[in-house]
Amino acid sequence: MAEIEVIVEWGCEQKNVRLRVNEKHTVRSLKRQIFSEWEIDLGDQRLMFQSKDLEDYNTFEDMHITDGSTIRFEKESPDDLDTDEDEDAEIKEEKIPGNAAERKKFIKKKVREDQRAVVGIIADLAKHLEESMKNKEGSSDSEDGDAAEEPNDSPSKIKTT
Repeated sequence: MAEIEVIVEWGCEQKNVRLRVNEKHTVRSLKRQIFSEWEIDLGDQRLMFQSKDLEDYNTFEDMHITDGSTIRFEKESPDDLDTDEDEDAEIKEEKIPGNAAERKKFIKKKVREDQRAVVGIIADLAKHLEESMKNKEGSSDSEDGDAAEEPNDSPSKIKTT
Protein backbone atom coordinates (compact mmCIF):
# COMPACT_ATOMS: atom_id res chain seq x y z
CA MET A 1 0.00 0.00 0.00
CA ALA A 2 1.44 3.31 -1.09
CA GLU A 3 1.47 6.32 1.19
CA ILE A 4 0.83 9.71 -0.38
CA GLU A 5 0.97 13.29 0.83
CA VAL A 6 -2.02 15.53 0.18
CA ILE A 7 -2.42 19.25 0.76
CA VAL A 8 -5.59 20.23 2.58
CA GLU A 9 -6.50 23.82 1.76
CA TRP A 10 -8.86 25.77 3.99
CA GLY A 11 -9.35 28.92 1.96
CA CYS A 12 -11.47 31.06 4.26
CA GLU A 13 -9.01 30.63 7.12
CA GLN A 14 -5.92 30.86 4.90
CA LYS A 15 -4.73 27.56 6.37
CA ASN A 16 -3.03 24.76 4.50
CA VAL A 17 -1.70 21.53 5.95
CA ARG A 18 0.17 18.61 4.41
CA LEU A 19 -1.05 15.23 5.59
CA ARG A 20 0.16 11.73 4.79
CA VAL A 21 -2.49 9.15 3.91
CA ASN A 22 -2.58 5.68 2.47
CA GLU A 23 -4.12 5.61 -1.02
CA LYS A 24 -6.24 2.57 -0.01
CA HIS A 25 -7.74 4.36 3.01
CA THR A 26 -11.03 6.23 2.97
CA VAL A 27 -11.75 9.94 3.10
CA ARG A 28 -12.97 9.42 6.67
CA SER A 29 -9.41 8.67 7.74
CA LEU A 30 -8.35 12.06 6.38
CA LYS A 31 -11.22 13.70 8.27
CA ARG A 32 -9.87 12.16 11.48
CA GLN A 33 -6.48 13.74 10.77
CA ILE A 34 -8.15 17.10 10.10
CA PHE A 35 -9.94 16.79 13.43
CA SER A 36 -6.60 16.21 15.14
CA GLU A 37 -5.12 19.22 13.34
CA TRP A 38 -7.97 21.78 13.57
CA GLU A 39 -10.41 20.26 16.13
CA ILE A 40 -13.37 20.33 13.71
CA ASP A 41 -15.89 17.52 14.11
CA LEU A 42 -15.97 14.99 11.28
CA GLY A 43 -19.64 15.75 10.57
CA ASP A 44 -18.82 19.44 10.08
CA GLN A 45 -16.14 18.76 7.47
CA ARG A 46 -16.72 18.97 3.73
CA LEU A 47 -13.89 17.83 1.47
CA MET A 48 -13.70 18.36 -2.30
CA PHE A 49 -11.29 17.26 -4.98
CA GLN A 50 -11.52 18.65 -8.51
CA SER A 51 -14.90 20.25 -7.64
CA LYS A 52 -16.37 16.91 -6.49
CA ASP A 53 -17.56 16.24 -2.95
CA LEU A 54 -15.63 13.43 -1.32
CA GLU A 55 -17.79 10.92 0.51
CA ASP A 56 -16.51 9.26 3.67
CA TYR A 57 -16.44 5.82 2.05
CA ASN A 58 -14.38 6.91 -1.01
CA THR A 59 -10.76 5.80 -1.08
CA PHE A 60 -8.07 8.11 -2.38
CA GLU A 61 -7.30 5.58 -5.07
CA ASP A 62 -10.97 5.49 -6.19
CA MET A 63 -10.98 9.28 -6.53
CA HIS A 64 -7.61 9.34 -8.36
CA ILE A 65 -6.03 11.42 -5.61
CA THR A 66 -2.28 11.12 -5.94
CA ASP A 67 0.82 12.35 -4.15
CA GLY A 68 0.79 16.17 -3.98
CA SER A 69 -2.94 16.55 -4.77
CA THR A 70 -4.79 19.46 -3.19
CA ILE A 71 -8.03 18.78 -1.38
CA ARG A 72 -10.32 21.71 -0.61
CA PHE A 73 -11.73 21.84 2.90
CA GLU A 74 -14.85 23.70 4.04
CA LYS A 75 -16.35 23.78 7.48
CA GLU A 76 -20.07 23.15 7.35
CA SER A 77 -22.34 24.78 9.88
CA PRO A 78 -25.79 23.62 10.99
CA ASP A 79 -28.56 25.22 8.92
CA ASP A 80 -31.01 25.52 11.79
CA LEU A 81 -28.64 27.06 14.31
CA ASP A 82 -29.92 30.45 15.42
CA THR A 83 -27.17 31.95 17.56
CA ASP A 84 -25.86 35.38 18.27
CA GLU A 85 -22.44 36.22 16.79
CA ASP A 86 -21.13 37.09 20.26
CA GLU A 87 -22.08 33.62 21.49
CA ASP A 88 -20.32 32.04 18.49
CA ALA A 89 -17.14 33.99 19.25
CA GLU A 90 -17.29 32.87 22.88
CA ILE A 91 -17.68 29.22 21.86
CA LYS A 92 -14.81 29.35 19.38
CA GLU A 93 -12.42 30.73 22.01
CA GLU A 94 -12.93 27.78 24.36
CA LYS A 95 -10.43 25.01 23.82
CA ILE A 96 -10.72 21.55 25.30
CA PRO A 97 -7.73 20.99 27.60
CA GLY A 98 -5.17 18.39 26.57
CA ASN A 99 -4.49 17.13 30.08
CA ALA A 100 -6.88 14.28 31.03
CA ALA A 101 -7.66 15.65 34.53
CA GLU A 102 -8.31 19.16 33.20
CA ARG A 103 -10.41 17.74 30.35
CA LYS A 104 -12.53 15.85 32.90
CA LYS A 105 -13.08 19.08 34.92
CA PHE A 106 -13.91 20.95 31.70
CA ILE A 107 -16.49 18.35 30.67
CA LYS A 108 -18.09 18.30 34.14
CA LYS A 109 -18.32 22.10 34.05
CA LYS A 110 -19.99 21.99 30.62
CA VAL A 111 -22.45 19.32 31.77
CA ARG A 112 -23.38 21.44 34.84
CA GLU A 113 -23.89 24.50 32.60
CA ASP A 114 -26.10 22.46 30.26
CA GLN A 115 -28.07 21.05 33.21
CA ARG A 116 -28.68 24.57 34.56
CA ALA A 117 -29.85 25.69 31.13
CA VAL A 118 -32.26 22.74 30.87
CA VAL A 119 -33.64 23.41 34.37
CA GLY A 120 -34.18 27.04 33.38
CA ILE A 121 -36.01 26.02 30.22
CA ILE A 122 -38.22 23.59 32.17
CA ALA A 123 -39.00 26.29 34.76
CA ASP A 124 -39.96 28.70 31.96
CA LEU A 125 -42.19 26.05 30.36
CA ALA A 126 -43.86 25.26 33.69
CA LYS A 127 -44.51 28.95 34.31
CA HIS A 128 -45.95 29.33 30.80
CA LEU A 129 -48.15 26.26 31.27
CA GLU A 130 -49.40 27.53 34.63
CA GLU A 131 -50.25 30.91 33.09
CA SER A 132 -52.05 29.18 30.21
CA MET A 133 -54.09 27.08 32.65
CA LYS A 134 -55.04 30.17 34.68
CA ASN A 135 -56.06 32.00 31.50
CA LYS A 136 -58.11 29.00 30.40
CA GLU A 137 -59.83 28.74 33.80
CA GLY A 138 -60.47 32.48 33.77
CA SER A 139 -62.07 32.34 30.34
CA SER A 140 -64.35 29.41 31.34
CA ASP A 141 -65.45 31.27 34.52
CA SER A 142 -66.41 34.30 32.46
CA GLU A 143 -68.76 32.23 30.23
CA ASP A 144 -72.56 32.31 30.76
CA GLY A 145 -73.21 31.17 34.34
CA ASP A 146 -76.84 30.10 33.59
CA ALA A 147 -75.78 27.28 31.27
CA ALA A 148 -76.26 23.78 32.62
CA GLU A 149 -73.13 22.08 33.76
CA GLU A 150 -72.05 19.19 31.56
CA PRO A 151 -71.92 15.79 33.24
CA ASN A 152 -68.52 14.54 34.25
CA ASP A 153 -67.95 11.05 32.86
CA SER A 154 -64.38 10.66 34.05
CA PRO A 155 -63.33 7.08 34.88
CA SER A 156 -63.13 7.84 38.60
CA LYS A 157 -66.88 8.60 38.71
CA ILE A 158 -68.10 5.51 36.83
CA LYS A 159 -69.42 2.65 38.95
CA THR A 160 -68.42 -0.85 38.02
CA THR A 161 -70.31 -3.95 39.03
